[in-house]
Amino acid sequence: MLNPEALSFAEEMIKSQLTTLDDLPKELANTTANIFYKFALIGIEGKDRIGWVPQQVLREQKGMQEGLKKYSEHCATVMSDLKAVIAFIELLRKTNKSLKPNLYSDLVDYCLDNLKYNIKNVDRKPLVVRKMERPFKKIDEIEGLVDLMRFD
Repeated sequence: MLNPEALSFAEEMIKSQLTTLDDLPKELANTTANIFYKFALIGIEGKDRIGWVPQQVLREQKGMQEGLKKYSEHCATVMSDLKAVIAFIELLRKTNKSLKPNLYSDLVDYCLDNLKYNIKNVDRKPLVVRKMERPFKKIDEIEGLVDLMRFD
C-alpha cells in the first residue's frame, strides 16, 4: 500500500530537482519515481516520533544491531541512487536525442542497468550481456508509480 504523504513528497522533490519526468522513457521515469519515493519514505517514516525505530530494524530476526546495520545500508543505497539518477538524467537531457539516438538509448540502458536491475560491473559488460541478465534480477519497484504523479 502506498503512503500518500511519501508519494506527495516524492512528487514535489522531483518537481524541485528535475522539473518533470514526462520527457523520459517510461521505464526510466518509473525507476526515477521509485527512487524518489523510497527516499521520501525514509524521510517521513519517523517524523514527529521520539525514540522511533524503523520497522525494518524491528523485523530483523538476527537482532537489533543487525537490523540497524541493514537499515543503514538501505538508507545509504537510496541516497546514492538518488544522487546518481539526478546526474544521469541531467546528462541524458544534455544529449541530443535526434542527433545521437544510439548514444541516448545507451545512456538510458546504462542507467536502468545500474539503478533498476542492479547489474554489477555495468561499465565492463556489453549491452547484450546485460540484457540477458535482466530477467534474472529481482526488481524492487512499484510498477506504474510514475503514473500516479503529476508534473504540471
